[in-house]
Amino acid sequence: MNMELEINKFIKKILSVTNLPDLKSLVDEINLFLKENNIKENSENFKKLDKAISIMKMKLSHGRKYRVEGVNSKSYLISESQLTTILYNLTK
Repeated sequence: MNMELEINKFIKKILSVTNLPDLKSLVDEINLFLKENNIKENSENFKKLDKAISIMKMKLSHGRKYRVEGVNSKSYLISESQLTTILYNLTK
C-alpha cells in the first residue's frame, strides 16, 4: 500500500465533506487507519491530515452559523427619532 496515496485519498475525502457529522465519521475512519499503520502525531502525514480536518471543521462550523444567522436575521433602517423613541420606551 502506498502511504502517500492513501493520505491524499483521505485529504480529498475530507475536503469533499459537506457537514460535521460526516466529518466526524471520516475522522473515526482516519484514526483507525493511523492506528493500523502506526502513524505518530509528529509525522508529516499526520500533520497534513490534521490541518485538512481543522480547516474543514472551521469551514463547516462557520457555514452552519452563517446559514442560521442569514435565515433569522434582518436589517432595518430607522431614523434617529425612531431610535430615540425605541430607546425611551425600553427604559420605561
